[in-house]
Amino acid sequence: MTHQRTSLKSLVTTILCQPLVGRCIGWWYANRIPHRGRRFQVPPNGDPKIVAWLFWGIYESAEIRLINRHLPTDGDVVELGSSLGVVTCQIDAAIDAARKIVAVEPNPTILPILRQNLQTHARRQNYQVVQGAISYCGSPTIPLEIGSSNLTSRLGVAPNDRTVDVPTVTLSQLLSDHRINDFSLVCDIEGAEAALFDRDSAAFDRCQCLIIELHHPEYQGQSLTPESLVTWIESRTPLRLVATDGRAAAFKPQH
Repeated sequence: MTHQRTSLKSLVTTILCQPLVGRCIGWWYANRIPHRGRRFQVPPNGDPKIVAWLFWGIYESAEIRLINRHLPTDGDVVELGSSLGVVTCQIDAAIDAARKIVAVEPNPTILPILRQNLQTHARRQNYQVVQGAISYCGSPTIPLEIGSSNLTSRLGVAPNDRTVDVPTVTLSQLLSDHRINDFSLVCDIEGAEAALFDRDSAAFDRCQCLIIELHHPEYQGQSLTPESLVTWIESRTPLRLVATDGRAAAFKPQH
């Protein structure tokens, strides 16, 4: 019975999130899409499936549930992969108004929309938007291939007519630049997370909470799964898994 309900839910979601449905929603709302009591600007020529996901409350829903349940309210937050700012606004609503948010996004085509959505919805003034890609390659820039949606851009590909060079940053650099001590990290960087835990593990000594969407990254010739990434995180940082929700996971320090 559980399998039948899951299959039915998947079928309904597929129907509701067809590209035609997303295009109709985008047209009706002039690309300012209702989502959890707010209206978010989306790219006019973006992926219509993402428009539908936003409208039906599916977009990054697992991360949002973990934020609501596990994110400490009394600390600063660094968000890697802020995209449209939907999750950033959920962070803004979840933490104390005096705390900082540093929203990091590499894609220059998304940054104006991220800033616009934060200006419209954020209740604090002390947030910072940073253009940057997490990278430990040693170069000040890295190629980013601009995809057809905010979820399909790729870092580190060979330069072509769709790539732009974007600034590189490290987690330790972000914490230093923005004078952040204890912090929480919300992370959705589409497979670039392995280097973060391998090359910057000391930064996590100050991490109160990690909420991350786990992918299948390739790192130094090794293929990692979401399950092996959990082991990777726990072996390199003081953090331990406390909850999962689909591909999203929450970690906190072991006491």
